[in-house]
This record gives sequence, C-alpha cells and structure tokens, in this order.
Amino acid sequence: MFTKTLPLSFTIALSPLSSLAQSVVLVGPNEGNFSPVKSVSLDDNGTPVIQTSSQAPSTNIQRSTPVNLTGIGLQNDTNLDVFNFAGAEVTLGNFADVQPSGVGILQADGTQITLNRSGGTAAFVTATEEMLQSPNLNSYLFYDGITPDPIANTADFSINFRFAFETSDYLVVQERNGNTFFTLTALDITGNPIDGANVLQFGENGGSAFSVYDWNTGYANSTYL
Repeated sequence: MFTKTLPLSFTIALSPLSSLAQSVVLVGPNEGNFSPVKSVSLDDNGTPVIQTSSQAPSTNIQRSTPVNLTGIGLQNDTNLDVFNFAGAEVTLGNFADVQPSGVGILQADGTQITLNRSGGTAAFVTATEEMLQSPNLNSYLFYDGITPDPIANTADFSINFRFAFETSDYLVVQERNGNTFFTLTALDITGNPIDGANVLQFGENGGSAFSVYDWNTGYANSTYL
C-alpha cells in the first residue's frame, strides 16, 4: 500500500466534523468538507518550526528524533493548538484473529513494533496507543506488503478515546506519503459503530501521491519505512 521509492514526507488533511452528513463520504479539497491549512507549527526535536506554505513533494527532511505537531492555522483564521491526547484504548478487530506481516508501529528512532512479532500482539497494541496519544509525526502505523490481506469491510482495530469528539472539533489525518486511502467509522462509548454514523474515506483508491492531502510537511523518518 505504501512505496519506499518516492521521497517520503508527512501529509496532513483536516476536516471539521460538523460538516459531514451521515453516509460514506470522501474527505478532500473538492468535497465541501475540507478545511484548508494556512500554516503548521512543529517542534523539530526542540527547535520550533513554523511553515507558512506546503513543502514541495521532493522535500525530504529525514529525522530519527521526534517531530511534534504543536499547532495548525486554517484559512478561516481558526488556530488549532489543543489536541485530544488525554487517553486512547485500542481493541483489535481483524488483527485479533489474523496477524499479517507488514503491519506495525514505526517509532521515531527507527524501532519497529510489528503486529506479528513473537510474544503476541500486546506490544503492538501498547505502541499503537502510545502513538495515538502523541503529537510526534515521526511515529506512525505502517502497512507495507501485507500478507495475508486483512478481511475486507471489517475493521482492523478500534480506537476509544477518553474524551469523545464533538461536532465542533476537527479531525487531523496524517498519511506518510499522501498516496494511500483508508476509512474511519465513528464509535459509541461502548466501542460499537454508531447507527447511521459517518464512514469517512481519506484518500482515493489508486490516487496519485499528494492528490487529496492539503499539506506536505517535508519531514520523513530516517529509516525510509
């Protein structure tokens, strides 16, 4: 699903949750549910960085240290600097029964916590929860050359946040190279899909790199994974 041959960078999409109807919807710049980004504030291992324009796709600033997201400015003059990092619990779906190779968490220093590692899935779940509660763009979930493929139309895992999202909140999505699609479904407090809730699709199936993401930070993990 991902490529290692192109320059890798982190791309960002933003969507206001209040703008989405109850259906399967594609989130993107031309869909009426996308909030254009004006600026991005980062902390590059202790050095503040403010970007006022998206970086060129060829930009590839490799790091083996944290690159923390500290703020996002929108074209509508909204500034986002408070993030929902107060707690997250991961429950395996597909991955409880089948642990394919090629799935894991890449940490900033290049350490891989794979789903199918010896000793079971507990380390993967813990690493995923830690990644979800961190602003570090340099640590992320990867799917690379998965074998066997996950079961179609069934969630690989669920995420329960300690604090629920509200319709006035924004959802920030990062994709490593901007060239992969995935879906998110809203859950209730018990972890079950909300009846009639949105299924959000980020990225287009077969879309080219950077085609549906709003901002390229230019940063990449030094391991190129």
